[in-house]
Amino acid sequence: MWTQKQPDTYVIFIVDKDYPGGGLPLYEYEVLPKGHETRMDFGLHFVVVNGEWQEKDELGRLMADMHESNPMKMHYPVLARRCLDLKTDDK
Repeated sequence: MWTQKQPDTYVIFIVDKDYPGGGLPLYEYEVLPKGHETRMDFGLHFVVVNGEWQEKDELGRLMADMHESNPMKMHYPVLARRCLDLKTDDK
């Protein structure tokens, strides 16, 4: 019998549009057995990040950076440096 609780696992999808259409920054989905309403707590979480979300919050600034082609205009320095490296490195 499995008695030890395993750490939760998150699968995060960053999508370019708000496919669920609710206007939210994130959508979290549960795993349900097909044909039943019983919630199964496997510690598995699916999160869909709305890539259109570009509000003045941390997630909005990150999504704006994901759409920005110029690293000099990005909000997050770590991401900007990495993008600049990738764009200027000949390898």
